[in-house]
Amino acid sequence: MSEQTPVVSAELVAPLYQARGWVRAAGVAIIFHGLLLGMTQIGLLLAWVPVWLGIVAFGIANAAESAHESDDPASVTLMNRRLRLFFQILAALAIVGLVFGFAFLVLGGGDGGMGPDRMPAPGAPPAQ
Repeated sequence: MSEQTPVVSAELVAPLYQARGWVRAAGVAIIFHGLLLGMTQIGLLLAWVPVWLGIVAFGIANAAESAHESDDPASVTLMNRRLRLFFQILAALAIVGLVFGFAFLVLGGGDGGMGPDRMPAPGAPPAQ
């Protein structure tokens, strides 16, 4: 029995190839977000993650182009691996963001200094 090389279906690669411009635009936006985050005190620690995510998005677009132009199964595998990495990083960021957001609310940081105990009574003169 002879071993056949799998043929890459153009239908498999076409949607991501057609969206490669949007993937690159998203990559630019994510990198820009990381740079803005890096300008904050706390953001200095985490700014590299969105920048990395944006770079991975560019890699996805490049791999989609390569897979579309070459019909090489290895290119499709690379594209899929980069997609998997993108979603793994995105999921980790979402989980970390939810944990920190919930901790912020539980620890009382979400009332902005105007909780019910700090609100003026109805009819009271404004504070000066």
